[in-house]
Amino acid sequence: MSYGKFKELLVREIRARAAEDAEIEICEIPKNNGVISEAVTLRRRESRIAPAFYFEEYYDLFCEGETPEVIAAGILEQFERETSRDIFSAEFFLNWENVKGRIYPKLINYEMNRGQLEKMPHMRWMDLAVVFFYWMNEDVLENATILVRDEHVRLWGISCAELSETATANAERDLPPYFGGLGGLTGMVREEQEANRPLPMYILTNRKEQFGAACLLYPGMLERLSRRIRSDYYILPSSIHECIVVPASGRFSSRELKNMVTEINQKFVHPQEVLANAVYEYSQKERRLIAR
Repeated sequence: MSYGKFKELLVREIRARAAEDAEIEICEIPKNNGVISEAVTLRRRESRIAPAFYFEEYYDLFCEGETPEVIAAGILEQFERETSRDIFSAEFFLNWENVKGRIYPKLINYEMNRGQLEKMPHMRWMDLAVVFFYWMNEDVLENATILVRDEHVRLWGISCAELSETATANAERDLPPYFGGLGGLTGMVREEQEANRPLPMYILTNRKEQFGAACLLYPGMLERLSRRIRSDYYILPSSIHECIVVPASGRFSSRELKNMVTEINQKFVHPQEVLANAVYEYSQKERRLIAR
């Protein structure tokens, strides 16, 4: 069955099974890096919560053998579970004291998101941008986030600097960094492993493994990595969720590393999760990051 036919059939099944007070819409949702995702949203009348269910994810399940009927039933079950307690209100979100404890930073590509950035508070970091989001409590919607926009900070009566300070402090508290070994991602990595020559590459993310590239923003993080590695090092910002850290041992040139991160992005990273095809070098002597 084609993707288009699957969408029609899935929506038909959802409409047939949904309660009478459920409002069902098909929409295109702008995502990171200019990606547009098609989804079906469900909302109860008088409710402000409208979970989005993305066709692409469910088409993958269908191709693996799941039926549209079972998929529709699962979507409605999840919808009922996530909207059974509509405790998130517009009034709640308008109050800075209510939301400030769950605001976090996220690193995204500046050029690929230039249009969206015009409408949201952000800060430049290298050739990237730091934006901010509210992470909803899992009791309301699991893993749901709301990007902070200009109208939000105006209503909250705060500055971008205060927003950034709060978000970074929250991230350090709730999303502690993880720095460890890297599994095989590219042919180069696998070749080194097969030859029993360990490749000195590491991953930096957070304990939740979501939006972990923002660990680079934690105060003193660049210096901590340098002390841990005991040398200068390269950062390959392969994904919004993690970065690859490589000691600057002379084994690879910056050009080779740039080719490596480009290959990883093309083969292994979803387009909306790509951070940059770039390489940065941290200099211990200068105590700063340099774009290569």
